[in-house]
Amino acid sequence: MTSELRRLFDLDLTFLLENGDPVETVSIGSTSFAPLEVLQQFEDRYDAEYRDWLASFFRPQQEENLDEILALHSNRGRFEELSDAVARGQVAPFVGSGLSVPSGIPTWAGLLRGAVSETTCEPRELDALLASGHFEEAAALLEAKSNQNLMDELLEHALKVANIAYVEGPVRLLPAIFPKLAITTNLDSVLEFCYQFESGSVPEVLSGAGVAEYPRLNDDRTRFILKLHGDSRKPASRVLFPGEYEAAYGPRGSVRSALANLYLNKRMLFLGCSLGSDRTVATLRQVHENEPSMARHFALLQRPADEQTRVAREHQLTEIKIHPIWYDGSHDDAHVALLYGLYLAKEAGA
Repeated sequence: MTSELRRLFDLDLTFLLENGDPVETVSIGSTSFAPLEVLQQFEDRYDAEYRDWLASFFRPQQEENLDEILALHSNRGRFEELSDAVARGQVAPFVGSGLSVPSGIPTWAGLLRGAVSETTCEPRELDALLASGHFEEAAALLEAKSNQNLMDELLEHALKVANIAYVEGPVRLLPAIFPKLAITTNLDSVLEFCYQFESGSVPEVLSGAGVAEYPRLNDDRTRFILKLHGDSRKPASRVLFPGEYEAAYGPRGSVRSALANLYLNKRMLFLGCSLGSDRTVATLRQVHENEPSMARHFALLQRPADEQTRVAREHQLTEIKIHPIWYDGSHDDAHVALLYGLYLAKEAGA
């Protein structure tokens, strides 16, 4: 976590004039210097300023944001239960496309809308399917109005991440809190870069049908990223179009089986997930029907503006043991506050 916090401090660093006005650079003759370039020449002062920023700005801001979140509905009790489970190593993050957006990666809806101009599909027809939450049907429509090679290229380019420098947002906090395992339905490589940056080594990545190997390979030394829906760079492992979903989530589907096992043996924290009528939620519903005593899972979700809608959503999710922690306002700010709160709780319990 320290390396990521120092990166945030570096990004936040500015010069202040004597009257308190910030300036982006300072010039000596014709040469300009950024604040970071100047301060890094004085290691002791850099460390002192970092500690002051952490104690006086970053931590109080996250605590204030978290307090606002925990004041809503049943959030405080759920956060306390979640924190305890994180400290015990029982929780794995389930990462949705919302956590890749700050890195320039589109959401699923954005991905499909971005591809429509290269197909013969009518945009209005696609929008109607997306508006009603029929993402698989929308993907099928694009597949039918294009060709396999073109779709493979569009997906690879739209979801490409060159290196860690392009990765931004709350997702970078995950490795310090969940060092052993992260689960995602994303096809991009954002998580791989985050975990490699934190530890300096590439984690074991299992994708598509390969996630079925996790129970056999899991040990105390290896860090895993499970990419349930595969990788945009490897079409053979990918789960996006209807035929691919049927193979992965059908009665004998390896992804469905692996996910069911994870639901029973881990407690999920859903982050950046819409939790609509998708296959991962349907799988959890089936698991709950067979094992109603399964442990609770959690999700950080933006609170609907209408209270009646929120209550209906709360009932829908808790019925299958997904217990939402609601937030208002900024998606990124809420995720940073929650994750930093979990990090402090984990450190306190270590």
